[in-house]
This record gives sequence, C-alpha cells and structure tokens, in this order.
Amino acid sequence: MGVSGDLDSISEKVKTHFENEHVLVKRDADQNSTDFDKALKETSLKAKEAKCESCEIVALNALQGRLDHTISQINTAYKHSLRSETVDLFLMSEQSLAWVLLPGSHKIHINSCPSQTCGYVPLFGPVRKVSTSGLKYDLTDYDNMCMGGLISTSNSYVSNCVELSLSDPVLWIMNFDLKDPLYWTAPSCNGHTH
Repeated sequence: MGVSGDLDSISEKVKTHFENEHVLVKRDADQNSTDFDKALKETSLKAKEAKCESCEIVALNALQGRLDHTISQINTAYKHSLRSETVDLFLMSEQSLAWVLLPGSHKIHINSCPSQTCGYVPLFGPVRKVSTSGLKYDLTDYDNMCMGGLISTSNSYVSNCVELSLSDPVLWIMNFDLKDPLYWTAPSCNGHTH
C-alpha cells in the first residue's frame, strides 16, 4: 500500500501519519498526469515486480462527484488499458461498474442481479463495427457507432453471458443499486471479461 501523487494538497500531519504506519509516500511532481495516473503507474510497477500475470484494480467512487473528475477518471482508465496487458482497471460507484473494452471479442459473464442495466459507449472515437449477443437490444455488424449517433445506454441482459465483437474501444457500463435490499439478498453480482 502507498500514497502517490504530486502531494500538493496533503497536510504534513497526514503525510507523517502514513510514514509512521510504514506506508510508502512517493512524490511525483509531473503536472501532466493526474494523481490517479500516478497511483496506477505505481500499482502496475508493483504488479510487474510481483510477476502478477492477471491483476485487477477496482477504483472506488471513480464515477461520482464532479463531472470533470469523472471524465478524467475515464480518460485515465482508457490510457491505462492501452499500456497495461496484465492489470485490469474497473471504475466503480454506488450505482455503476465500468471498464474499457479494447478492440476484439469479449465475453462478460453476468450473475443474476436485480434491476441491472448496462451499456457500451464509444467515448474514445467511432466504433466502425460492433456485434453483440445476450442483450435486449443486440446489434449485428452495426457500422459507425459514435457520439452524436447511436450509442448503447439503458440496455439490459437477456442472457448470463454477453458477447461483444468490437472494431474499436468502448466504455462498458453495468448499473446496479447498492442501496436496494434485493441486491444484498441475491446471488453475487460480478462481471468479468475473458
């Protein structure tokens, strides 16, 4: 565990507390990357040192609060997905779990969860070709999905396995309600890309 960033807003008291707890506090003065970028860089290095072949990071509260910060988190997730083949990054809030799907074929296994909706959004540029199965609103060889045109939001599952074939990257989003008591009594709710 560690604290990494430009440390421009950390108080000396908080910094000293972490150092006294033997937590690595590392300053990175680069102003062209966010603290989230810096933390992911450090975590990815630690995963590589540990020879982790398939690691997962879940960034909590990454999709709530200020819209500019949310967009920054999504941008960081996209950059991370382009440079890391062994560390998967998931962005999570109280109602959503999202991650970047790169070009290629993907299978996402859905356990039964109440009131789940989903979507896949071409935030990183047009998707020249997309096909899906297992969704209420599937597409077959759809050309040119893009912002300002067709995007997939408020979709839902008709199968426990969703398959996507993508020519270009999208942001996959699964929605749920952690405050819904049914969520906690249903079988576990996981999404995995294989």
